[in-house]
Amino acid sequence: MAEAIVQHHKAKYQRITIDYLLEQASQKKGKDVSLLTVRQQTTTLLGELNAYASAHDWLEHIAIEDTHDFGLLASLKHLLGDRLKIIYVDAPLGTRQARSSDAASVVGRDAANAQRGADRVESIADIIVKNEARQTSAAQRLMRSLGGR
Repeated sequence: MAEAIVQHHKAKYQRITIDYLLEQASQKKGKDVSLLTVRQQTTTLLGELNAYASAHDWLEHIAIEDTHDFGLLASLKHLLGDRLKIIYVDAPLGTRQARSSDAASVVGRDAANAQRGADRVESIADIIVKNEARQTSAAQRLMRSLGGR
């Protein structure tokens, strides 16, 4: 699905993970920033995002993926407001297992993500995409909701 967004926005769009940004910050600070408070993590994450955007100034959009930590995501939304669009993609367990190369691990990942509040992210999402069908159908629905064709 993300590939459809990339194609839509061409070279002005980049996908990165929240873990990448936090790892960059940990390396720079010489300590594990995931041990900081949510507020400190948010500030650190925004600093890394700003540095990334400055180093890639041709980009118009940056998608931060794998945002399973509700507290961190809610804090980012509070600080960034409408500049941050949260897109929640929901697929039933069976669909996700069928798409996975390791179907048995999906339940374990769900449990780990739920401990971080991923099951509450939908409540603060700006856009919710139900992804029960083919991934191309979900990508098309997402593009329509973002104003694409």
